[in-house]
Formats: sequence, structure tokens, C-alpha cells
Amino acid sequence: MDKRSNARMLAEGGMMIALSVLLAYLPPIYQAPNGGSVTAGSMIPLLVFAIRWGGIGPGFAVGATYGILDFFIKTLFLSLGTVYFRLSTGIWIIRFSRNWVY
Repeated sequence: MDKRSNARMLAEGGMMIALSVLLAYLPPIYQAPNGGSVTAGSMIPLLVFAIRWGGIGPGFAVGATYGILDFFIKTLFLSLGTVYFRLSTGIWIIRFSRNWVY
């Protein structure tokens, strides 16, 4: 892959993540009685990117980036205490996972 297609892939990945975040905030099409809902295709841009550029490397990276971004965006609306708890738990897991034997 040359530099031009690498830059194009990165730009397209960023646009697909932004489009997925915007589509996630549309009102749900169907609201289930137990709390689940069907949104208007927030995963479709990520699927298009994964099909176009490959699902193993770039598709996984864009999907993981969207997941982390969506986690932080939706968590900030809950409370800042929840964000602090989740971040400190993640830092604790990373810090002590170095001592684990695989």
C-alpha cells in the first residue's frame, strides 16, 4: 500500500466513525419493552469501511475506535463519577496485568 491510499484509508475511517456517531443519536426505530432498541444503522458505515478496506486490520481498528469513543460519549452523559470509576478501574487492570503469567 502506498502513502496515498494509506492517507485515504485513514481519512475514510475518520469520516465513517463520525457518521456512525451521528447516526447513533437518531431516535430509535423500535423500542423494546425490556429496554433494548433498534437504531437507524449506526453500524452500517463501519461495515462499509470493513468490507472496503478489510475487516481484520483496518476494520477492527475503526470498529474498536468507534466503540471506545461511543463508550466515553455516552458515559459522560451519565455522570463524571462513573467516568472516573471506569478510568481508574481500567488503569488498575493495565497496571497489574503486567505481573500476570501467560
